[in-house]
Amino acid sequence: MPVTVPTSDGLNPEDIRIGATVKALREARGFTQDQLANAALLSRPYLANIETGRKRPSMKAIARLAAALTVPQVALIAQPAEAVA
Repeated sequence: MPVTVPTSDGLNPEDIRIGATVKALREARGFTQDQLANAALLSRPYLANIETGRKRPSMKAIARLAAALTVPQVALIAQPAEAVA
């Protein structure tokens, strides 16, 4: 398993990637942060912190977000497949 080194601003690149995935799926489904937070039973500030990589979502939050976004949980946390040259 690769070691993740925090960025210069102290954020974990893995948390940033997961947050970007959540945000992209939210926007693709036309949800506002408020709508997704309500559907996932999370606070909007917590969701905002997840999307920006400032907070690592708990497994419970991952499960709730996946259900609200109608995707498998692994879709939020799995590393994208590396392109083969």
